[in-house]
Amino acid sequence: MKRFILCISGVPGTGKTRAAEELGRITGCSVVSLNKLIKSGKIKSAWDRKRKTSVVSEKGLDRQVKKLLGEGNYIIEGGLAHFIRCDLCVILRTDPEVLMKRLGKRGWPGWKIRENVMAEMLDEAVIDAGTRNKRIIEIDTTRTGPKRAAVTIKMALNNYRLQRQYCPRINWIKKYPELLIKLGA
Repeated sequence: MKRFILCISGVPGTGKTRAAEELGRITGCSVVSLNKLIKSGKIKSAWDRKRKTSVVSEKGLDRQVKKLLGEGNYIIEGGLAHFIRCDLCVILRTDPEVLMKRLGKRGWPGWKIRENVMAEMLDEAVIDAGTRNKRIIEIDTTRTGPKRAAVTIKMALNNYRLQRQYCPRINWIKKYPELLIKLGA
C-alpha cells in the first residue's frame, strides 16, 4: 500500500488543527500534529528562551516525520508542515486584521503577533512550501469554520491530480500596504 501525505500549514491562528481534525473525521485519514510530536520529543527541537518557542531544524524535519509514519494516508498539520514533502500542501490563510485579533485573544505579546502577521502578509509559508512541493493550494479561512475548510480541502484533494502548477491567489500586501509599513517591514 502506498503512502499519501497531505500537509496543512499556515501561521498560528489560521485554523490548521481544527480543520485537520475535521478533515480526518471526514476522510478517515490519520491526523498527525507536529506540535504534539515536538512536545513529546519525537521530533528534535531546542527551546528559544527569548522568543518562548520551540525551534526545529527544517532540514531534518521531513526525514524525522516520515520515519514515524507507516503505510496509509496521513494529514500532517502544524506551522512547519509546509517543510515536509507531500502529495498536496494546503496553506491556510487569514486576513491580517482578523489574524491580529485572533492572536490577541490568545494573550500573545505584541511582538509575537506582529511577527506572525508579517509572515502571513509576506506569504512565508507559501514561498517555503514552493521550494519542496509542486501541488500547493491556499484557502482563506478568514470567515470559514473548520468544517467548511475541511470540505474545501476535500474538494481540492479530489482534484489534486489536475493541478499542474501553483498560482498564488491571496495577496494581503495589495490589500493592506499601509499595515505592512505599520508592522515595520
